[in-house]
Amino acid sequence: VLLTAYYCWLSRMSGSTDIIVGSPVAGRNHDDLEPLIGMFVNTLTMRAFPGNEKTVRQLLAEVREMTLEAFEHQDYPFEDMVDQLGEQVSRDPGRNPVFDVMFVLQNRGSETAREESSLLLEPLSFESGMAKFDLTFAGAEIDDQLLLALEYRTSLFKAETVERFLRY
Repeated sequence: VLLTAYYCWLSRMSGSTDIIVGSPVAGRNHDDLEPLIGMFVNTLTMRAFPGNEKTVRQLLAEVREMTLEAFEHQDYPFEDMVDQLGEQVSRDPGRNPVFDVMFVLQNRGSETAREESSLLLEPLSFESGMAKFDLTFAGAEIDDQLLLALEYRTSLFKAETVERFLRY
């Protein structure tokens, strides 16, 4: 539902009916990977076609189907897909070659400190101060709440514009 809302919002803000969104996946599809430490994240590229002629119910169904299909291919490395696209994508080192906007949904559970073996683990807030994409819409399910954030590239958007976006 959140991803569909993001597509609708992006379509309304940009006037486009062909939108590609990137989304990270954990990359831990096998039980053997659960206890391992390290980054297994891959990026899914998802394309939807929101438009005024579709009902919300139709678009929800389309985005659901497209997302489930994307998850079926989540083990295919993003870099290999970009290589396969070849000259169809531009290679600017400061930009993603396939998409400009990201959608992130975290379902981490509780954000409280916990003790594992002899270690005390505490959540740490961190802000990089640099947006990796033009827009990143992030949601997190924490203690039965849904927290939302919008990160943006300051060279493209003014703070007032993003605040107006958030009101939408």
